Amino acid sequence: MGLTDHERKALEELERSLLDGGGVREPRQASGSASELGPRRILVGVLISSVGLAGLLAAAITRVPLLGLLGFLVMGSGLVVASSRRRSSTP
Repeated sequence: MGLTDHERKALEELERSLLDGGGVREPRQASGSASELGPRRILVGVLISSVGLAGLLAAAITRVPLLGLLGFLVMGSGLVVASSRRRSSTP
């Protein structure tokens, strides 16, 4: 399977940039990197999610749908806490 003209041009441009020494760039930090999130926030979020998961499992065992809904909501809120960013102190 051959390359299209667009793909061939993109490949040639990439090769030129690598040969010119501009190919290695510093990777950007992801928007949700661990340093931005804070280890304490991640830990609290994981613990909350674990409690929610335990509630979900308890609901499946006891066949109580309301407990399952509550467990699902707690688990989801734990994931939100774990993935939310720290508030910056500068306005």
